[in-house]
Amino acid sequence: MACPADEAALILSQIQLGPTIGVTYLGVAISSAIYGVTCIQTFQYFRSPMRSSDATFLKLVVSVLWVLDSVHQALIISIPYHYLIINYANPVALLSTVWSISTEIIVNAVIACIVETFFVMRIWKLSRNHYATGICMLFTIAHLTMNLVFPIRTFFYTGLVEAEKKLKSTGSSGLGVAVLADVTISACMVWYLRKGRTGLRK
Repeated sequence: MACPADEAALILSQIQLGPTIGVTYLGVAISSAIYGVTCIQTFQYFRSPMRSSDATFLKLVVSVLWVLDSVHQALIISIPYHYLIINYANPVALLSTVWSISTEIIVNAVIACIVETFFVMRIWKLSRNHYATGICMLFTIAHLTMNLVFPIRTFFYTGLVEAEKKLKSTGSSGLGVAVLADVTISACMVWYLRKGRTGLRK
């Protein structure tokens, strides 16, 4: 339902569309391309003859991650659909949050936790080092916790602008912890894979 022209003009004057809904639109476009790559990788994995030698647990992890990634993609597509299609010419809708924003962050947090835990398990198998594995797992749990705190807190704010202002530090902290976790896990993987080289070029 369209709002009066003067009210619409006032709302649009207070919201920068480029850094908000514009970035969301671009993010969905890029994410859709990456999701296509994920689908191809999953398809190729299950067609690969090497799959038969993998444990059932690993096949289950691949399947669960693909399902969660599909749900995540559907949720992020629904966000610009809500603001740009359902509420076309209704700037008032830009002031309120939609449930799929918080939900997609939660789903993303679960995906990240599963992937990071998988790599932490690989680090343990490669190194048998309690300290390295423990630190990586600690950062993984911190990443999951921060990624759950942010969306759960957004449920308490009905206004999109208010939520963005009040939770900016929480969101930034979550991203910082995510970088720390990924860099630590990657560094450990590189270190122990390098140490485990056989010396054969091939």
